[in-house]
Amino acid sequence: MLNNKELKCNISEMIILEGYDNCISGYADVWHNNERITTIIYSGHELIEQMVHEDGMTEEEAMEYIAYNIEGAYVGSSTPIIMWDYDELYS
Repeated sequence: MLNNKELKCNISEMIILEGYDNCISGYADVWHNNERITTIIYSGHELIEQMVHEDGMTEEEAMEYIAYNIEGAYVGSSTPIIMWDYDELYS
């Protein structure tokens, strides 16, 4: 686990979804080509809520946007992780 100083240094290397800072759940350290990469984790539920209430999308449009433009877009080893609650998977 990174300490605060290390995390602040790594933030400049992370891919951040502009305008969705309040949807950040945390971060994860993942391994990519024998290198430890710190990646931001976003709450899928919070992203949908913000897209519906602030961006004017329907829930279906928000889910489609996330699936295609975020989850479906690999932009390198620092690609953000979208976390879905376990109970949402089976509801």
